[in-house]
Amino acid sequence: MRLFEQIKSPIVCLVFSPDGRTLAAACDKRMTVGLWELPAGKFRRWNPYADTTVRCLAYSADGTYLAVGDDGGMVLPYVVAEESYHSECHAGEPFGAREPVYAIAFAPHRPLLAAVSMGVTLWDLPAGAKCWGAQLAEDRDELFRAVAWSPDGKVLAASNEDPQAITLWKLNRALKPVESWNEWDLPAPSPSLAFSPDGRTRAAASDDEVVLFDATGKASRVGVLGGHGGFVWQVAYHPGGKMLATASEDGTVRFWDARSGKQRACYDWGIGKVCALAFAPDGMTCAAGGDTGRVVLWDVDD
Repeated sequence: MRLFEQIKSPIVCLVFSPDGRTLAAACDKRMTVGLWELPAGKFRRWNPYADTTVRCLAYSADGTYLAVGDDGGMVLPYVVAEESYHSECHAGEPFGAREPVYAIAFAPHRPLLAAVSMGVTLWDLPAGAKCWGAQLAEDRDELFRAVAWSPDGKVLAASNEDPQAITLWKLNRALKPVESWNEWDLPAPSPSLAFSPDGRTRAAASDDEVVLFDATGKASRVGVLGGHGGFVWQVAYHPGGKMLATASEDGTVRFWDARSGKQRACYDWGIGKVCALAFAPDGMTCAAGGDTGRVVLWDVDD
């Protein structure tokens, strides 16, 4: 286990680069991004010139881009090799006020960037233009909290704040929605969504549990993972698909068997409320960040 203590503010987002050599962190009340160069653990702060606190991060699948979403409603994609802007766009400005960008995610096979705020917005970065946005939601003022792509990149899922549901869009090659539907069976709005690597299951953190849906059908709840003693902030599947992990304000990270739903392990690293976690692309390590600003990295036994 390795403990990183360079950041003194609560960790709100952790992402690994696709090659697993960099771990990036966003922290509360900071406009900079923390970057650890692994395996040496060399740390530096990077300023993406966000106007407000950086809330969320995402790497493109090929590692070309690192996108930043901030509390001012901005989505800023950077070319990693140059640390320069590719483009600059707003995710939403409801009623003249800039709502935070709550989550961003790249599609698995091409640099399509999705962002959620007051609506859902999608950009094709090579084209440098917004190709669809909040007008796809039935209510243009609808607030979304989390976003995830299916492994084949054909379905985009986003969690609604009110009503508390998951809205899904099936996209064609032209990035037009050919079908949309809702999954309603959530006890509370979801701050985190994830598809299993085989695309057969969707997981949604909701209050102190995780709700599992059958991703091969529609609105079919297949299970619940319960046991945390506090709000679950994030859920993530292991790249191998055999298990998934959850991070909670109860201070623990828990590993679950993806097939049976049984808890496999529970870790309390003493880093406070755990709001962020990420698996390395090779699945050999996991990282978690707490509200104390500390980040822990440990080996995963799959």
